[in-house]
Amino acid sequence: MSKRFYHLFTIFIFLLPLAVFSQTKQFQEVNYKMIDGKWHMFSDSDSRSFPIVDKTISLKFDSTISENEKANFEVEHNLIFVRKALTGWHDYKISENREVFTTAEQLLNSSLVAKLEIPTIGYYTLTPNDTDYNNQWYLNQANGINVNIENAWDITTGNNSVTVAVLDSGTDWFHQDLGLGTDSYENIYLNPGEDAWSNPADPTTGNGIDDDGNGLIDDWKGWNFDDNYNDARQGLGGNTFFHGTHVAGIVSAKTNNNEGVAGVAGGFNNEGVKILTCAVGISGPNGAILDDAILYAAEIGARVIQLSLSVGSSSAIDDAIDMAHDVFGVVVINASGNGSSSSGVSYPASHDKVLAVGATTQTDSRANFSNHGANLFIAAPGVGIWSTQLNSQYGSSDGTSFAAPIVSGVVGLMLSVNPGLTPVEVKQILQDTAQKVGGYNYNWNGSDPGHSRELGYGRVDAFLAVQAASSGSCTINNITTTNISPCDNNGTPTDPTDDNFSVDVVVSFTDAPTTGTLDLTGDGTASVPVSGLTSPHTFIGVIMSADGGPINVTATFSDDATCTFTNTNAGTAPASCSTPPPSCTVTNITTANISPCDNNGTPTDPTDDNFSVDVIVTFANAPTTGTLDLTGDGTASIPVSGLTSPHTFTGIIMSADGGPINLTATFSDETSCTFTNTNAGTAPTSCGTLGVNDTQLSNLFTLSPNPASTRISITLNQADLSNSRITMYNLLGQKLRDITMKNVSDITVDIENLSSGLYYIRLEDNGISETQKLLIK
Repeated sequence: MSKRFYHLFTIFIFLLPLAVFSQTKQFQEVNYKMIDGKWHMFSDSDSRSFPIVDKTISLKFDSTISENEKANFEVEHNLIFVRKALTGWHDYKISENREVFTTAEQLLNSSLVAKLEIPTIGYYTLTPNDTDYNNQWYLNQANGINVNIENAWDITTGNNSVTVAVLDSGTDWFHQDLGLGTDSYENIYLNPGEDAWSNPADPTTGNGIDDDGNGLIDDWKGWNFDDNYNDARQGLGGNTFFHGTHVAGIVSAKTNNNEGVAGVAGGFNNEGVKILTCAVGISGPNGAILDDAILYAAEIGARVIQLSLSVGSSSAIDDAIDMAHDVFGVVVINASGNGSSSSGVSYPASHDKVLAVGATTQTDSRANFSNHGANLFIAAPGVGIWSTQLNSQYGSSDGTSFAAPIVSGVVGLMLSVNPGLTPVEVKQILQDTAQKVGGYNYNWNGSDPGHSRELGYGRVDAFLAVQAASSGSCTINNITTTNISPCDNNGTPTDPTDDNFSVDVVVSFTDAPTTGTLDLTGDGTASVPVSGLTSPHTFIGVIMSADGGPINVTATFSDDATCTFTNTNAGTAPASCSTPPPSCTVTNITTANISPCDNNGTPTDPTDDNFSVDVIVTFANAPTTGTLDLTGDGTASIPVSGLTSPHTFTGIIMSADGGPINLTATFSDETSCTFTNTNAGTAPTSCGTLGVNDTQLSNLFTLSPNPASTRISITLNQADLSNSRITMYNLLGQKLRDITMKNVSDITVDIENLSSGLYYIRLEDNGISETQKLLIK
């Protein structure tokens, strides 16, 4: 039987009376129980349960079965084949409306089936080899009072694309369990926008250039905001404090590297989340620069901002937190404070978009120093927390400062398996999965059930949080088609069995899994990796059979086979391609709106003695791909997608030689579809006397500044210009701006997003016109 691990996903069900819906089952002498809307198998040899792979059955046929009998069996029982192992086991999916146990019983009753199983989702077994791991009770205490990290590591140990910013007293990025040490990798974030220091251990060996343009020079390994330089380990005078290094190690000390401690999200062999080091005050946090550090971390791409500090309340810090949370999607976490206060947490933990973390002890009770109250969100171990310290040392410390980074590490793991989670979703998952420990009153506030004043919503459970994050709720919402081609081979396929057409298939979805592929099956097949995939995704040019019937396609995520969708009528296939489609023709080329010449007839350069003209191309039965190209006395090109006849190429630049205008129009993907008109109009004669500046020639309007870079002003020079149309073209004749000046004498036009080069500004009003050149630098 092929084995595969799938991301779990949450199934919401309505509560049914127990007499109608049984919560336990036995199949083949194996016990199953419904937990959180999903069937789990219970093993006598393992204390954990194993969720079944949804809508999946594995079976082995009788050795005498023929291929024809097997095919008939699959059709009779409506089984969808998934895979076959060398051992003869077959995996099948069953339809959504069928119950897995009932279907399994039916199949097992067939004489063609020798063996049948309902597969389950299992766990990896992982205990790291870090030498001080036994000191980290909060990760592995034998009595179960810990954050359940080892089970979480069975799902993920981290992902180095996730960054956690530690805003603290500075972080010793040279520490062997955070930086390189004797390993080939480090868990310190290295800014890809800055050149690496020539000596990775010496911040003074940068190139002295602000390579990424963020105003901070050589911030390759973070920034010291308090002293405003690039060594986030220490102050300018060499002063240090262990606090930030201790916090960073809790989040992401390298794990399973035979050294020191294991970080909550430290990963195996460069899989851990990266620590962005931001020093915000060695001896104490500096509130004046905390907002700058928060925004720096958000802009650089941190998904989590870890704060174990307290400062006086500040509108500037409030605004920075709001922007980090709302605009950049950052989860902000802060220790609740160590003042033993029962009236609430300290600032900025008290900010409504910050997750305030209190501290627990080895007995799952509130640590006596931990601030608590109505605005405490969650708790984590904060007593005897073993972690990294200065000079590659290790030690134990107490405080909510060291409870908060445990939660930051858990959030790092959650984002490792589901980077699409929003801060609001992260908060909800943490709230829903926290353990209600300590014997406290979790219903003191009727409007906020599940919350206690002592531990918030409870002590964090890493496994349940990561499991919930990884399960997501993947949904494929729809499949549509577009750009259906008439058929291939111009309507005359050489082989009637290959009577095909191409079509674009659009799949929309939400909460896709983070691994595997999105697969298209049915009348057409295609596949794309989910990495970087956004909804909707378009499979371009899928080949299907031209049979004139409805298009039937199914989309499925390979690593979440339950996330699937079928549209049996996603469009209509063209009829057989045996009859060629009508031939493409270009029937005429004409011109209109011929300007007398540019710049009132007096260009500065006789080699640029040009005028502009609109070229109209009439055609029929255009191809569905490629471009319509104009050549000859003027050139232009436009994609055929959405093109209608006639098409007008506006403002084509040509030479003012007084002769006939000679033009050819051709479709690039069907070059036989072409037309030439050797006399599509008459060019104006040479545009006049040379040597006068363009800006001196303006009668109708003034253009300034010229050259320009960000914006231009257009001022009308005649009082009778009351309804002027201003158009702007590039050298290809493509219209870029179209503005009407009605009863106004001047306007300002933004050109900041245009490339450097030469452009044309044209004014038309009551039958008169004028064109001027604009140089954008």
